[in-house]
Amino acid sequence: MKNRRLTPTEITRHKPDALLQRWPQHFREQGSAAKRHNIPSPVSGNRNIGTDWHKVVFETSMKNDRHTKRPAEQHHFLPKNAYLKRFAIPDRPGIIYQYKRGCEPIAIGIVNAARERDLYSFEGVTSDRSSSVETALGKLEDIAAPVLDRLEAATQKFTVDLSAKHDLISFLAFQAFRTPAQRDAIGGLTEEMLMKMMKFPSPDGKSSFETTLDEVEKLHPELPKEGKEKVLQAFRAGQINVKVDPQFAMASAMMPAMDVIPYLLVKEMALVKAPPKTFFITSDHPVVLVRRNGVPDQLGGFAYSNIVFPVGRSTILFLANPDQIPERVEDSPCSIRVGTATPERVDATNKLTIQHAERFIFGPENRPMLKRLFDETKPPQRFALG
Repeated sequence: MKNRRLTPTEITRHKPDALLQRWPQHFREQGSAAKRHNIPSPVSGNRNIGTDWHKVVFETSMKNDRHTKRPAEQHHFLPKNAYLKRFAIPDRPGIIYQYKRGCEPIAIGIVNAARERDLYSFEGVTSDRSSSVETALGKLEDIAAPVLDRLEAATQKFTVDLSAKHDLISFLAFQAFRTPAQRDAIGGLTEEMLMKMMKFPSPDGKSSFETTLDEVEKLHPELPKEGKEKVLQAFRAGQINVKVDPQFAMASAMMPAMDVIPYLLVKEMALVKAPPKTFFITSDHPVVLVRRNGVPDQLGGFAYSNIVFPVGRSTILFLANPDQIPERVEDSPCSIRVGTATPERVDATNKLTIQHAERFIFGPENRPMLKRLFDETKPPQRFALG
């Protein structure tokens, strides 16, 4: 697929004309003059927003048209071997039921479920897509898989060594941030923030967008003034939209994973098992944060929340802050309690998973009740500007 610049039609949703064809191009290509706009950019922490608008405002980068040298790959955001197989149909270990809102559940091969094209491929300085992130995630999955096996097999309280605990927590932390749901939430929040920043008034009372157009006009006096006015009118009418590059959004979404590991390491862990004839499901965003009783509304996140994570169709992992946090996490014991849920508790846990799902839920059976509950929900709003 070629990387290309947007046509004026895509930029303004107007019929293209000669004026609009030239102005956006020069707007993208200007950079140094915009450095005077002292507005920080989420694209690059040490540059200014005017410098980086050409990367996000017009939905393209400044790359030349080309084909990537490496064929596209399908990347699983729910690891198929380390994780997704644990929710498969018991007598068909390579098959799982996939639910989608408004559609009938389908039995699908695990290899074809919970995946997206080039999800973890990022372009480097050579402009070639690299799979180094996908490779690193694969190693993390391989290390965590034996620990997840132990969690599934456990029937009574047991202890894991600190190395295994760290492997499990690292897997959990990255699973919380590596999903398309998290990427889209971060991308949407960034787009909303950029639009507000573009409308923010400069000292002269003009919007930052209009001030940047003035800089373009100074750099390129040969441009027809009618073109500038058309672009400005389109902006004021809400016909110019910000679109954050999905690669940037995915990278931004995954960056906090390492930071939350210390908060997860100090939590106590327990396993809850499903009784016979019941099962747990998972979703395309399986790590669920649950607000603890008594915690003020302004406090949340991984530090102040309990965590619910479906490990397999028979097992849920529950993490909660202890009454007393050990002084040294690396010296603290790691005992995991094991209990059995009531059928009502299984239903409540599955409902929680459904409420936090973005597009899909997965399970070992086709249950009409699950389809009905899922159809009644909408994707949750994960972030919002105040």
